[in-house]
Amino acid sequence: MEGQGGCVYRPADGPADDRVLPDQDQAAIHGSIDLHLIAEDENISIDRTVDRDILAEQDHILVEDHPDRDRIALVDLLGVGRCDDAGGQQQTQQQAGECFVDGRFYMGLRLWQWEHSLLYNKLTKAYYSIIHAMILVTGGTGFIGRVLVRQLVESGHNVRMLLRPSPRSPRLPTGVPVEVAVCSLSDTRSLRAAMRGVDTVYHLAGSEGGGGRADLLEVDMHGSRNLAEAAMDARIKRIFYVSHLDADRGSGYPLLKAKGIAEEYIRRSGIPHTILRSSIVFGLGDGFTTGLALLLTFAPGFLPLPAQGKTLVQPLWVEDLVTCLVWALDEPGTINQTYEVGGGEYFTLRQVVETIMQTIQKPRLLFPMSIPLLRALTVVSETVFRRFPASIFWMDYLAANRTCPVDTIPRVFGLMPARFTARLGYLTGIHWRRELLKRLFVPHA
Repeated sequence: MEGQGGCVYRPADGPADDRVLPDQDQAAIHGSIDLHLIAEDENISIDRTVDRDILAEQDHILVEDHPDRDRIALVDLLGVGRCDDAGGQQQTQQQAGECFVDGRFYMGLRLWQWEHSLLYNKLTKAYYSIIHAMILVTGGTGFIGRVLVRQLVESGHNVRMLLRPSPRSPRLPTGVPVEVAVCSLSDTRSLRAAMRGVDTVYHLAGSEGGGGRADLLEVDMHGSRNLAEAAMDARIKRIFYVSHLDADRGSGYPLLKAKGIAEEYIRRSGIPHTILRSSIVFGLGDGFTTGLALLLTFAPGFLPLPAQGKTLVQPLWVEDLVTCLVWALDEPGTINQTYEVGGGEYFTLRQVVETIMQTIQKPRLLFPMSIPLLRALTVVSETVFRRFPASIFWMDYLAANRTCPVDTIPRVFGLMPARFTARLGYLTGIHWRRELLKRLFVPHA
């Protein structure tokens, strides 16, 4: 190579073949890799995004890798080569064609001859799937999403969060390095762009947090359909979806029906998927235990319970649910499976409320109320207070027992779910009356 700052990888057992990748008008989305190439004829650097299939057809290329050289993995796993710098000096390198020129680090990828190409392709694709894979998370600013993003990053994954356009500042996880793509689930073209370089999608976005103002049709149903179509076009390798127990497209409850339809869109996409139908999830910042604590504060000495408070629930700690989602990423046996997951204990709604009363030290008289009347009161309350702690979807969910086998998580994921009463410490030390006033009268930031 003529000029300075360049480095050519030459096979040790053959003549120099100093080609670089040809210009690509538009790289394929699937498995694309961002490369920094050296143009040998112009002695300049060129940024290119190329498809892995194109990469596999080249004899060798020149790549300038990231400045963090301590974390560079050996790329040329087969054979011995040497690097020539601009002055013609040779440096023999075992296994990886690499050298330093003018303080910059270069790595050469050498493809073997035709008879070795299949093995090399597998090794190269495995390398890039581990080092360069990106995970897209929808709903990453929500209660479950923030915990998932944190755990994925702590596990060494690269994460990109999909944020819907909004005039409000998003609640991004603090202290967690992530990429951000601003895109609506109704915009399929933008979704495809957000999936560039992505291998895996965790789909958590939903509208149920909006209560009576939720748009289940556009967000949960059409949004999931658009996401599945974009994932097909982008050749996504895996989709994870968090649904609800008893989700069914034939359900008479709007939320469970919407979740069931969303599940069908994901299954019909043909993309390898894993669906977790979760029981009620609790943890810091949730809508269940925190909502009940606010309702107990709001209640004037008594609190009505639907169905006499005898409905069975199975609270699942958010950290346990997210752990299952992360661990399933490396478990091939979970592909194309739907699991119903819940905590390790069954409680009646009355027992849950009594436990929370004891935790926040706000005793109230509990009495039964018919579900239709309680639903009407909830609708009125949601109309008057935009951020009322309870929603009409609670009435749907608590209209019947919402439980599943307690051994699913230990059997499938090898994890023992946390006990409900042992994980409620986040409810203590909070000025609940102040929190209630902020919830009811302060606009959501």
